[in-house]
Amino acid sequence: MPETLDIILPAFNPSGNWEEKVYNSYNEIKSILNVQVSLIIINDGSTENFNTINIKNIKNLIERVQVIEYNPNEGKGYALRKGVSYSNSKYLIYTDIDFP
Repeated sequence: MPETLDIILPAFNPSGNWEEKVYNSYNEIKSILNVQVSLIIINDGSTENFNTINIKNIKNLIERVQVIEYNPNEGKGYALRKGVSYSNSKYLIYTDIDFP
């Protein structure tokens, strides 16, 4: 089992109160894997439900979080590659903002 890993999380116009869902899923992954986990959220040009309040909320909930933003939307593949470029871990998990 790795000692640390990064979760790469692309986001485009996430729905509603997404910060709470991300926080709950982040904690679930942490507890299952029992490792130190960092979260890299990539705002892929969102025009809705992703603003300074959302960013402040997620940073208050999760200590080890980076938020990367750019415009315009470049697509999920680009967002994933961008997130990986900010990672310092040997191990990565990537998923969607709704943690299917």
